[in-house]
Amino acid sequence: MIPVTIISVGAIKEKSILALCQQYQKRLSPYVRLNLVEVQAQPFSSASLPKAQATEEQAISRRLEKISGDIYLLSEDGEMPGSSVDFSRDIVADDGKEKIFIIGGASGFSAGFKARYRRLSLSPLTFTHEMARLILLEQLYRSIAILSGKQYHY
Repeated sequence: MIPVTIISVGAIKEKSILALCQQYQKRLSPYVRLNLVEVQAQPFSSASLPKAQATEEQAISRRLEKISGDIYLLSEDGEMPGSSVDFSRDIVADDGKEKIFIIGGASGFSAGFKARYRRLSLSPLTFTHEMARLILLEQLYRSIAILSGKQYHY
């Protein structure tokens, strides 16, 4: 089983997105040891944005201290895999290391926090943290299908 941790700022509140996330979590369960971690989103205004970011980043950093592996910070300015096949081969393939994905909240991440980790983009578009989690879970399942030769990816 491939160990995967997803650290996300904020919980999923939209029930339809939550149901789809749960569907992909179930599909992944035979192949992936999935650990979902939600850190509390901080309210912010334009004046308090740096403080909110710092609080969320500290909460993420505390979680990261307890695990090790390949860390990917989801960011619109990150490296975008050329295809789902590339994503499965270059990021998801089981090399014995845990795959750790970090999804930010509405306040985003500070430049300093972004600089500490490999940034990964799922699209040149920006998504809500809820949609990003759903897309990530679907791509993880698609990667497992590609790596195991399942009839899901065409």
